[in-house]
Amino acid sequence: MKLIIIGTILIGTLLNASIDVKQNIKALYRGVELSTAQEDYILDNQETLKSISQSTARKEAKHLKNGDYINEKSVVEFMLNTDGSIGKIKYLSRSNERSIDKLTKTIVNKVYKRFPQPEEATPIRLIFIYQVGKKGVSSSYSGNSQKVSSKSSYSQYQNIPRGTTRFPYNSKEYVRELETSKDGFINISYTPSLCVRRISLLTMQNQRLSLGYSPTIQVNVEIPKGKYKLLIQAKKACDINLQYP
Repeated sequence: MKLIIIGTILIGTLLNASIDVKQNIKALYRGVELSTAQEDYILDNQETLKSISQSTARKEAKHLKNGDYINEKSVVEFMLNTDGSIGKIKYLSRSNERSIDKLTKTIVNKVYKRFPQPEEATPIRLIFIYQVGKKGVSSSYSGNSQKVSSKSSYSQYQNIPRGTTRFPYNSKEYVRELETSKDGFINISYTPSLCVRRISLLTMQNQRLSLGYSPTIQVNVEIPKGKYKLLIQAKKACDINLQYP
């Protein structure tokens, strides 16, 4: 299977709002056996699928409240049949807000009717990332990183050491700094399971690094030597074990 990263589309919807719709072949289809016809359909139609999803998501996102900050993600899968119909929509990863998952399903039910029909029934997997509200983040995409410009400012960062650090529940994000001594992998695990609501890894220039489509379970990603910011929001008391070179 070809290991590629399919680009991100950025949909500007409301004031301080953005939505990312992603297809990441390497991560999303890991362990899934695709036939040549299925793989060719996904690769050949990636821009078409993103363009259709962009126009529909822009319209549907108008129903999101532009009040409290929303930073949620849904990952869905459905089988696109040769007659243009789809099978049951499955959530590979749900957001923390039922309304966000419902919105994602609404968008999928609208966009699939406009997708090109495949020669063979093909599994389609999409990531929907919603960032809306007063703390809204506007972002642009290049390669595997996002440049983040946020209205929130953090007056002071604390360093986070290797090993286990306890993070009490807090509705706001914790911000920590770390510095790697060489190129290598950063590994982040959590106790108890799924105690993190969201986690982000940024360079000091606020470039957000991709942690895969399910970073609230475990993170193991390669990073070059340098200084980074780690943004963490816990949904309950959480012990985070961090290892880096």
